[in-house]
Amino acid sequence: MVYYGDSGCSIVIDNTDFNDAYIEKKFIVEPNSTYKFSAMVKCSDFVSESDSNSSEASIGKEEGFECSEYVNDDTWTRVENDFSTGNENEIVLCLRNGMYGSVCKGTAYFSDISLEKAEGEVTNQWDILAVIFKDVNADVTMEGKSFTYTDHLYEQDVDYIKFQLDNFSRSIPELSDELMGINSIDICIPDQALTQLTGVYGDGLCIEPHVDEIEAILKPYLENKEYDQIMFFAPISQVADGWLGLGGTLYLDGINFCQFAYWTQESYEYEMQQSFPETALVHETLLGVETRSRVINPEKTADHHDNLKYGFEDTGDQWENWYTAYMRAELDGGMGIDPAAYKVLKNKSYILISDDMTVNNDEINPKNN
Repeated sequence: MVYYGDSGCSIVIDNTDFNDAYIEKKFIVEPNSTYKFSAMVKCSDFVSESDSNSSEASIGKEEGFECSEYVNDDTWTRVENDFSTGNENEIVLCLRNGMYGSVCKGTAYFSDISLEKAEGEVTNQWDILAVIFKDVNADVTMEGKSFTYTDHLYEQDVDYIKFQLDNFSRSIPELSDELMGINSIDICIPDQALTQLTGVYGDGLCIEPHVDEIEAILKPYLENKEYDQIMFFAPISQVADGWLGLGGTLYLDGINFCQFAYWTQESYEYEMQQSFPETALVHETLLGVETRSRVINPEKTADHHDNLKYGFEDTGDQWENWYTAYMRAELDGGMGIDPAAYKVLKNKSYILISDDMTVNNDEINPKNN
């Protein structure tokens, strides 16, 4: 173990030039289990090569973009990366200074490193946190132009979102034949406006969850309850690149994260009379579930955008039929979602597996991306 405290010992990755460098180590793990990889991290003299694509120091899996939050200042910060092993019995983890396509200069320090296995009560009943921003007042830049974007949701807009969430909580167990259930949906409506609209998707903007104001809102909720999904709703349709919802990503600790761009309407009477008005909420939730399923059983996990491939049209009733077959893995060849992807852990505790990330010199991987 290396400590950031009195001993002053750390593992150090020093990028003297723009680079994506990491130290990796292989660990034996149990299949279909959840682990937490954590460390204290800080940086000095950090410089990103790209102003719009900053990476900084992080910890996580050696492959892909699944990692902890990034650190780029000289304050010791605890970071974590929860992950599921699927059918793997070994995993390569790394300490990283940089990221794919986003190199940097500077020195990254890693201390108090540990790998822990999560244990707890296994259930298919999910707890969801829905955050509804009624106001947006954000300084943004799009297509080379800087401006202040403002918009507002009225009470009828909020009522319609609540209506969708209520339908969603009933639809999920019905569509999945009780393979997945919704235990609770807690609704948070912040008093303040959304002022940090810094995420980028396509040619538009989206909510980036790991910014100060978002984390300040989420912190008291996450400290008091184990959520399995966070859903953000905000009136940002005018700066979104044509999307209604975005999903398939993870928040810290392996919590599914999705967001929805809303706009004020004079009436929701038509939408509320539709047979499946919660389509977008189900769609984006299943993106996250699909991600879990691909880790567990990639060969039998279908792409949830492939409805046409399996004979389901892009219409209301057909969407409902598609999600039913998809969630129950009743597509041709038994394709769909693996039932294990619906399982979540509650009342988690952690058992230390290793606190040793020391490696030989030939295991240090300096790499330009």
